[in-house]
Amino acid sequence: MHSPGATAIVIIDAQKDFADPAFAYGKRHPVQEDIAAVAERLNILAHQKISVPLLAVRSDYFPHQFGENLSVCIPGTGGHQSILPSNNGIIEFAKKEHSCFSSGGFAEYLEQQQLKHLLLCGFLTEYCVKETALDALSKGYQVTLCPELIGSADDKQAIKKGTFALLKASGAFIECPGDLYGIPLHF
Repeated sequence: MHSPGATAIVIIDAQKDFADPAFAYGKRHPVQEDIAAVAERLNILAHQKISVPLLAVRSDYFPHQFGENLSVCIPGTGGHQSILPSNNGIIEFAKKEHSCFSSGGFAEYLEQQQLKHLLLCGFLTEYCVKETALDALSKGYQVTLCPELIGSADDKQAIKKGTFALLKASGAFIECPGDLYGIPLHF
């Protein structure tokens, strides 16, 4: 495993529009056992005291940003709300595009803290997690993806598997350590 001093855990889009079946993504993809399991695991992770920065990057999108009749994570809506606990030492950022690097504050924080390794988790594998991983790799970061902490709808599992293969071929590590900086991750 990588040095804890240079690592951050990045939780991407842990918002109701992606993680709650009553909201936008759940209405388009009604079977979400994978997402429900990931949401539960992310909440367990977010309630722990850990020795590395825990970053949560949320989407602040515009109505119809990704097409007509496709509005997700619009500030001020119920779907925009986080599923993570508040005030638990989580450092929050907002982004306007799929990649977390579309948030200037996120990229600036990584640089200021001299972080070199990102453990990515959250939603959705085939969009925001993928784009963040590819951007991080292109900028020289080491990237680890923990499949048990990354969610997509059940009908997207083949795409999720293909995305992991693409990211591994691009230089990412695909692993979920049994123990993450003192936090047992036995799912």
